Amino acid sequence: MAQLWEYIKIALMNIKSNKGRSILTMLGIIIGISSVIMIISIGNGVRDSVSNELKNMVGGKIIIYTNGGVEGNDVKFTEDDFKLVKEKVAHVKGATTQYSYLGATAKARKGDFSANLEGGSTWQRLTYLR
Repeated sequence: MAQLWEYIKIALMNIKSNKGRSILTMLGIIIGISSVIMIISIGNGVRDSVSNELKNMVGGKIIIYTNGGVEGNDVKFTEDDFKLVKEKVAHVKGATTQYSYLGATAKARKGDFSANLEGGSTWQRLTYLR
């Protein structure tokens, strides 16, 4: 134990005698630690920002597709199915049908454009999760 106190005394004497080197060492440690904290904070902030932007774009929407126009496909959802989804599945705010027609071409003065038509009920447009 006595030897430990000798080491501490020698370390304190070296710090006092080499003040410039001690200050530069402490400054390097402080700058290093603060830069690591800053990089981690910026990384977390960017990750959260990108995550929130993606969440806002998608909106927590879940879409279930069926091929209603294909022969032999008997899968059809009814209003009772949507009511069950709203009642039984946690965090669902609304459920509705959404019809879409893809692949039409619209002709305009500036050229031909592909057009998509989508529709559904207006009072409960999409299925959202929190």
